[in-house]
Amino acid sequence: CLARRDVRIAPEDRGRLALLGLLAVPLNQGLFLFGMQWASASHAALLYALTPTFVTLFALRGGGRPKLSQIVGLALAFAGVLSLMLQRGLHFDQHSLRGDALILLAVVAWAIYTVVGRGVTRRYGPLIVTSEAILIGALIFLPVGLLSLRGFDPARISAGGWGGLAYLALLTSALNYVIWFWGVAHLKPATVAMLTNIQPLVTVALAVAILHESVPAGFALSTALVLGGVWLTQGDRFRRAPALAG
Repeated sequence: CLARRDVRIAPEDRGRLALLGLLAVPLNQGLFLFGMQWASASHAALLYALTPTFVTLFALRGGGRPKLSQIVGLALAFAGVLSLMLQRGLHFDQHSLRGDALILLAVVAWAIYTVVGRGVTRRYGPLIVTSEAILIGALIFLPVGLLSLRGFDPARISAGGWGGLAYLALLTSALNYVIWFWGVAHLKPATVAMLTNIQPLVTVALAVAILHESVPAGFALSTALVLGGVWLTQGDRFRRAPALAG
């Protein structure tokens, strides 16, 4: 069940929910949308494939020594992103490089959101945690949103634009966050990590088919490095772990 009735949030968890709100809206969504002004959809998808790598990196801070495969995997994944960003930089496309950098920061925020949110989600359920986090994040971002409304003319927005806004608000923000935290709470982390890496392949296919984006020659190498690094970082646990947590 996604919702739990008669749940009272402990005072010590209020700070965690506030942190989740900051990470979810101003940092993850805000940086992502600003970055998408310049980055391509295929680049953004590949950068978000780094989420499991950052989750592993932050989890290592809790103790324990990393395995050699994890170290090599982290290095490969970051090498893939570096090669991706250098492709833009070597062409002196500063706007695209800026977009990639902002999205990379959004990915870091999303990974921290996942690590911090797992415990509170298990205590209160994904629907409550998502609702509280999005509400707090919206309140934090409200001053920026109000300032950005200066000079905004709703009549200039097409029906497709309003439809895209509704899609972002209802599906990718509200529904997707609930489903994501449900998965984090109920599935093995390695399973969730590996499943998220389908995203770059699907996004690139849609970007080429719908947006007619051109994929740079080195994109395949960057993709192989990132996904190979994630596999090395998470692969042993994925092969050993059952699909559902007990």
